[in-house]
Amino acid sequence: MKTLNTLNRKSLYKVSPERAKKFLTKVFDHLYKRAVKLTQVNYCGVSCGKCVAQRVGKLFPGQSGIPDFGSSVKNRCCNGCKYLTKDGCSVEALYCRIWTCGAAHQYMFSKGMLDIAHKLEEIKRIGDIYSLMTYRCSKEETIKSALSHIDFSKKFS
Repeated sequence: MKTLNTLNRKSLYKVSPERAKKFLTKVFDHLYKRAVKLTQVNYCGVSCGKCVAQRVGKLFPGQSGIPDFGSSVKNRCCNGCKYLTKDGCSVEALYCRIWTCGAAHQYMFSKGMLDIAHKLEEIKRIGDIYSLMTYRCSKEETIKSALSHIDFSKKFS
């Protein structure tokens, strides 16, 4: 993230909307690239087309059962999303890319994937700082939403 430290969250209020958009796009692209790299690791425990939550239903004693939605639901986490196609997600959705359910968290910890969990959390933390964690939104929608949280009228009125 050192390359992205030219502006911090507070200084976004002091620049033009165009410069803020350019910076937020740069942050988004950096975080998304890191997220894509991390998702190459099977931290959701996908096997035979089902994630750990679908496949096992109950991971550890005391955990409530997680329903199996059947093989007809290819991607349970994305089911119902307007961007879900037969080939997967049709947009760059940062929040969705790094989101994990409780079963996936437990799977990561049980398999010693603490470094992956920490890296996912770091992406989320940085994304939160810049208001880039929007649920089921494209990159463009996310940037627009992040910009809407900045009051540019203080300097540019």
